Amino acid sequence: MTTLPEIRQAVLIANPTSGRGRGARAAGEAEALLRDAGVRVERRETTRAGQAEELAREAVGQQPDLLLVAGGDGTFRDVVAGLQGAPVPVGILPCGTGNDLARTLGIARSVPQALETALHGTPRPLDVWRWNDTVFVNVAGIGLDAAVGAAVNRRFKQLRGTAAYLAAFLAVFPSFQPFELELRWPEGEWSGRTWLTAFANAVSYGGGMRIAPMAVPDDGCLDVVIVEAVPRAELLREFPRIFSGSHVKNPRVRVLRVHQVEVSTAPEDATIDGELIGRTPAVITRAPAPVRVMVPAPPQAPPQ
Repeated sequence: MTTLPEIRQAVLIANPTSGRGRGARAAGEAEALLRDAGVRVERRETTRAGQAEELAREAVGQQPDLLLVAGGDGTFRDVVAGLQGAPVPVGILPCGTGNDLARTLGIARSVPQALETALHGTPRPLDVWRWNDTVFVNVAGIGLDAAVGAAVNRRFKQLRGTAAYLAAFLAVFPSFQPFELELRWPEGEWSGRTWLTAFANAVSYGGGMRIAPMAVPDDGCLDVVIVEAVPRAELLREFPRIFSGSHVKNPRVRVLRVHQVEVSTAPEDATIDGELIGRTPAVITRAPAPVRVMVPAPPQAPPQ
């Protein structure tokens, strides 16, 4: 993989409300740094949910050298949906609640460091998946994780990162019940009761919970992690292991690797890259064109 040619023109799409206003501050800082570096930059801010998709679609028509996204996983997802397979490289300035995709890709939260990666890093293909007609690039989930995600957005937005998701988990868990799920994919099927099932293109969600520690975001496969209906006390005891990824060693946690999958349940909400915008039943497939994301360049080997 190689770095991009010199960046002369960039479009910056920012969600100013991400991270309790961090999106607006990061966008302003990035814009100033870009201008100091001699890069022409056009800054566009979202004013409503889903608008980043429209802004990305408009930006593609300008053929910028680089498209920058200041926001969280949900904002990045919207931008990817708007690209519709266009080859423009994308840089991430992580400003959201969880920033889990940036964590998987090794992109720093610091604006100068993230901008350095966007300008001088390495373009990496990132698989794009579809939950019915809804795009996702990090993790989709149903069950307890969707309920926790809904609680974060409804009750705990004042918190950030892991703290928000832990507070939501403690609020939701006592009354949540496992549910029946059936999965079918070309090579097999599974059915049973589950607390949660995650469909992971990348490693973590929920501000650092390593739900799929072996996931590789550009291998053409989705890691499906099924947490079966173990007793409530056992789930609570095992829950801390999700932060290291060692929960997958539990025999009641199944990990499937699929190229596509059908998801059948009674109608359930689904969290899609941190946003409660999906429903079951669903068919999950991989989009034909990946998105090119700028990641840190590998260290150069010392001279012999």
